Amino acid sequence: MAGFDALIDEYMDFLAVEKGLSINSLTAYSADLCRFSGFQTKRGITNCDRLNREDVLAFLDWLRSRGSAPSTVARTMTVIRCFFKFLHAERLMKQDLSSRFEVPKNRRPLPTFLTQSEIVNLLEQPDINHPLGLRDRAMLELLYATGLRVSELINLRTSDYTGRDGLIRCVGKGNKERIVPVGDTAVSFVNRYVEEVRPRYLKRKTDFLFLSTRGGKLTRQGFWKKLKQYGQKTGIEKKITPHILRHSFATHLLENDADLRVVQELLGHSDVSTTQLYTHVTRKGLRKIF
Repeated sequence: MAGFDALIDEYMDFLAVEKGLSINSLTAYSADLCRFSGFQTKRGITNCDRLNREDVLAFLDWLRSRGSAPSTVARTMTVIRCFFKFLHAERLMKQDLSSRFEVPKNRRPLPTFLTQSEIVNLLEQPDINHPLGLRDRAMLELLYATGLRVSELINLRTSDYTGRDGLIRCVGKGNKERIVPVGDTAVSFVNRYVEEVRPRYLKRKTDFLFLSTRGGKLTRQGFWKKLKQYGQKTGIEKKITPHILRHSFATHLLENDADLRVVQELLGHSDVSTTQLYTHVTRKGLRKIF
């Protein structure tokens, strides 16, 4: 029987090749499984066939004792359960331990979003008379107009954006491609950025759409730092995160009677139940108004 490390490597290869998971997902799954194997190794268990239900529950208790959030515990246990299913299906593990324990139920928190007036306040913070301000305004407008994830935004290529048609092509989780329409306001700011600002920072050959002052791809950390500064200027008490623009995009669409399936496609959700979280947000608002 192979040890934990070899089995985890085999499972990661399966997820990468057969399932097409992104690097970020693979890294997270690997970290969860390595944490699990490390815990069991310290207890003297060095291969999966020696595991039983109590060993898995002991790890669950250990995660909780370390103050892990319920969502983290649920995600980790789901990863472990899928790992066991794979091992049993590939005959790398005699017993199907995945059926011996339940993944703890996790109540997903409702997403935080900005009101439309708060969105306007945030979007108007960058100084568009300055090149970097115009770049930042274009990025913020594009995020709110499309619901892109920040990772999708910073990885956009010049070939992904067609200002004439008002469409943007992005590659999301699991390397899934989708085409998203862009509103006129966002198009106008992105076009201005492309014409007036991008050539100024284009110091070496690259086709990334949004560039840093050094001429390379803008990092996620760089964008987050800028957004945090703009959020502080607004005086809005809510925690301003890159994802809050995505949440606001979805919530405002549904508040204006957009079809749930359309919003699901725009966000790139593989499961409509994820998108349905936003319907709870809008219902909560309706109850408050009532």
